[in-house]
Amino acid sequence: MTALFTHFLIVTNHIAHGLFNLHLIPLVTIGLVVWSLNRILRDESSSPRSFGFVQRFLPWSNLLCFLIKPANPVDPLPLLSHPLLFRVLYPITLSPVWIRAFTLRKRTVLLAAGALVFYLLSIHSDPRNAIDVFTSNNLGLDYLSKGLNPYAQAYPPEMADIYGYRAGFLYWPGTIYLEGASRFLFGDLRVILALLWWVAPFFFDRRPSGEENLALKAAWWFLPFLNFCLRCAWIDPILAFSAALLLFSLRRQGLWLASFAIALAASVKQYGGLLGVFAVPYVFLTADRKTDALKLTLRSATIFAVLMLPFLVWNLHAFIDMTLLSHLEAKTRLDALNFTAWWIRVTGLDFPGRVQGIMTLCGFTLALWHLLRNAKKTGLRVLPEAWAIAFGFSVVFGKFGFANYYWLWISFLLLALTLERPAKTSDGSGS
Repeated sequence: MTALFTHFLIVTNHIAHGLFNLHLIPLVTIGLVVWSLNRILRDESSSPRSFGFVQRFLPWSNLLCFLIKPANPVDPLPLLSHPLLFRVLYPITLSPVWIRAFTLRKRTVLLAAGALVFYLLSIHSDPRNAIDVFTSNNLGLDYLSKGLNPYAQAYPPEMADIYGYRAGFLYWPGTIYLEGASRFLFGDLRVILALLWWVAPFFFDRRPSGEENLALKAAWWFLPFLNFCLRCAWIDPILAFSAALLLFSLRRQGLWLASFAIALAASVKQYGGLLGVFAVPYVFLTADRKTDALKLTLRSATIFAVLMLPFLVWNLHAFIDMTLLSHLEAKTRLDALNFTAWWIRVTGLDFPGRVQGIMTLCGFTLALWHLLRNAKKTGLRVLPEAWAIAFGFSVVFGKFGFANYYWLWISFLLLALTLERPAKTSDGSGS
């Protein structure tokens, strides 16, 4: 079921570009609830095989999505532009003809190289994106290059919008470090985002079947809406990379690396700490030594403090005002692809912040229930599923629900798919 739900969200996000859609929102809402309960209440220790779906259908539906809607709504690219070439490369490389003609390693290298070139060309084709994130973050780095605190400066009021968004650098210091390094080294703050998204699949679990592993990597590399999302400079690839790195670390019991992954996610975006909120209890429930959970907490907190303290000490008031209070002041977005916007626009009734908070809390409660009930039985896959449940409820029933939120949500689901196991054959071996 996870593969089907993931595919549905991919198509939905590509078609709607994360903006309000009267018909799709009820389906997303129902799908979230049904999928969440399915993952919590299932008795089997392993999901049914879904790799065949990923291998056979996702590549071609990806290409079909791109043919129907080639690029972003702001600056559409011609149909026969470079992104289409790489979209065609993706399904063909996974087809039986190529499987017989080339080794798995060669096809992996070809897809990886094609994806990276595609990302860089997409960024290069849009050097001055007009979206507020790109403009504000660049201006914040301009201030920092002059020795000024980006959280304490005045930003042009036209960068704000009618929904109460404050103009400014709205993310946490980890974003500054990474985007600043990217702009210094490559001349564009988006390059690091593309690189982190690109490298994340190399941390995927090594499956019994190399074909399945390649199919999941390709699904990640060639999501149909990537051309749009990467050009907009949304920072969600940092969180997705951190999630992949954290799962990789926990598989190998590398607590220091896991701590770094949690701290990095928490230091870039206000809800990045979601990774650690569920990773710590997972380690407590499954580790042979219960003290590992305490070690993970203390090490993550230490690294997080190191990343955050320079800007907290520099101007604590400005930091809190710009990165916390500004978000609390923002109004509910009626152009969002979520149930909140749908309810208000369809019924004409309010969807109060208190109700939004209750529904988000329900998501966290369901995710924790899943963790407590299934951690030992299901294994590490329970962790990205818990992230997807909690984050999904906050997107569907919160103030905001746009393309980048769906992008991160989909990345959690894809990570869960990488940890599923193939169905067993009659002799007990993996099929």
